[in-house]
Amino acid sequence: MTADVRKHDLAQEHGDPEQRRETGTTLVLIGWMFWLFAALVLFFAVAQSRMGSSTMMNVATLLAATGLVLYFLGLRVRRRSK
Repeated sequence: MTADVRKHDLAQEHGDPEQRRETGTTLVLIGWMFWLFAALVLFFAVAQSRMGSSTMMNVATLLAATGLVLYFLGLRVRRRSK
């Protein structure tokens, strides 16, 4: 019985290649969406920069960095599924 449980846990830990590929693609798409939101924030940051605040620039940088991490994480997961 313990061998079956261990075998089942191993299968869940590694997942099948199709599930990993889908997860990787989802992470890549989420990363692109973060980049899109960062671009939108930068588009509206022009008005705020004239008022002397840089808060929106910080938010855009954080969104872009998070998107970049998710994008490369998704590519790594997809590459390991092959």
